[in-house]
Amino acid sequence: MGTENDLARTLPIPTSVKETCRIIGYRRPRDSRKLDIRKTKKMPSERCFLKKLGFFIGPFFPIWVYKKRDMSWVYILHRTFHQDLVKFKDNTLLHRYFPMFLSSKTHQISEKVSQCLIILLVLVLIGVSTPLSGRANADHDVITDKDITVAIESRFLIDQTVASNGIDVHTAKGIVTLSGEVPTLLARERAGKIVASIRGVMALINTIGVKPNIHIGDKDLRLSVFAALAADPASDSYEITVDVEQGRVTLTGTVESWQEKQLTEEVVKSVKGVQSLRSRINVNPVAYRPDSEIEAEIFRRLQSDVWVHGGLIGIMVDQGHVTLTGTVGSLAEKNTAYSDAWVSGVIKVNVDPLRVEWWARDRMLRNPKDLFSSDTRAAQAIRTALTYDPRLRDVGIHVRVVAGTAVLTGIVNNTAAKHAVEETTRNTVGIWRVRNFIKVRPTVRMPDNDLEQRVREAFTQHPILDRYELKITARNGKVSLEGYLHSPTEMVQAIRTAARVKGVTDVVNYLEIEYFENLDEEIWEEIMRLFWWDPHLYDQDISVIVEEGVVTLKGIVPSMMEWRLARKVAKESGADRVRNRLTVKYGPDFYSS
Repeated sequence: MGTENDLARTLPIPTSVKETCRIIGYRRPRDSRKLDIRKTKKMPSERCFLKKLGFFIGPFFPIWVYKKRDMSWVYILHRTFHQDLVKFKDNTLLHRYFPMFLSSKTHQISEKVSQCLIILLVLVLIGVSTPLSGRANADHDVITDKDITVAIESRFLIDQTVASNGIDVHTAKGIVTLSGEVPTLLARERAGKIVASIRGVMALINTIGVKPNIHIGDKDLRLSVFAALAADPASDSYEITVDVEQGRVTLTGTVESWQEKQLTEEVVKSVKGVQSLRSRINVNPVAYRPDSEIEAEIFRRLQSDVWVHGGLIGIMVDQGHVTLTGTVGSLAEKNTAYSDAWVSGVIKVNVDPLRVEWWARDRMLRNPKDLFSSDTRAAQAIRTALTYDPRLRDVGIHVRVVAGTAVLTGIVNNTAAKHAVEETTRNTVGIWRVRNFIKVRPTVRMPDNDLEQRVREAFTQHPILDRYELKITARNGKVSLEGYLHSPTEMVQAIRTAARVKGVTDVVNYLEIEYFENLDEEIWEEIMRLFWWDPHLYDQDISVIVEEGVVTLKGIVPSMMEWRLARKVAKESGADRVRNRLTVKYGPDFYSS
């Protein structure tokens, strides 16, 4: 039988609480049956009441119930922000606010009335925390529909890819509905991704229509779609039929994997003039796999994905039909889990039973060991993930992981494949750094002038990049991009578009983002707002300093995923430069210890 100190060390409670408090009970929000009551010097009736209080509130609010060692204070603590919602000492609080219930002689209150008032105080404080709190109710973490709508509108304003003036946002019970019109299909998709990344969003209904600024005839649009599919190194071999009617594109055909289907759709969405896309592409797995193998592989993929907390997700497989259950912390995490579930042998994936709850991303619910993996497991997870990328078919990539650093070697025939390997590696649990030594050797080499012309044509056909006059220079297959863009999203699109052109061996990025000049205070407020609404960063210990447009990040984050994400979010705020001084807590040294 362990001591109380042993119990305290096993519970996910902050060190400051462990040092100053005596554990009375602990409530897991996802398991209503687990509660451990330790002996105290108080009367059994009080212990019984604390137990009842934990069962009463626990299923609805993640809390701790604990007592300080001086035995005089009882706390009910909100788990996520570690804020004391209620604290009282010898009925002092009750005596001050409810004197009519107290005896004038003894200042005592009956046990039943006291218990009822305590519960009432907790519920009232939780209920009224929304209108009384500050920025987006951060004090008590109560997220209202109005807060979510304002957060989405704010994100749309700073992302120049999204035409925010033409989009209407409505939120009801965490379900966001987008309506209106945008000029490109990529803008519609980008708006959906922004909404999915907002904390508190449970579902999305995207009814945004696409109305291009320039009309392109159906015949010309069909030729452009065919040309884009043929120009992509991965989709050029797929047997896909394209039909176009009034700008609406329909794809039919059969592919061997869901990843091939997704890649095909991604290429078509990047064609200028496409107003909507209906995919009737069927996925026909090459070989049958037992359900047990499929379930085991999905489990491994969820565990190795830095964007998914696999410990809260259940997996059921029935004749190739996969159903994911449990809880995720954001709509974006739910979408990622859906993608991870498409392993070899899967026919259909259903994620409707997978609920979205903001507390599922709480750092207290993750075992530190889950934030870092051994080198052997990380390398194997990378190799498995690479087998599902259509761009890497029949390509031998050697992966070696040493102390969290992944070393990639091999030969591919296009730059997009090289970038895909690096991105997959960075998204794997246990990877701190990536050293990409993969060589790009195109099947057919072409003169630099022809390569420049192909990249320029690809930009001209792109629905977002066609308005920019970028300087494109090719030398021995290496393409350099120079010029000014309006958002980081556009920069990513430019690099990806150039990398997909056949014959390009590397893309050198000299592009710059043209931001409006903001005051340091405005940049600081924008970063803090973005951090608070991000499902991965809202509870991290990060301090932000802004001096003359230069942002410095300090603090401690659990893994490299949060380290990279914090830097990325800070860059999107309009900062001239970001100095990332964050310390990663759980790395190779932690695992080896």
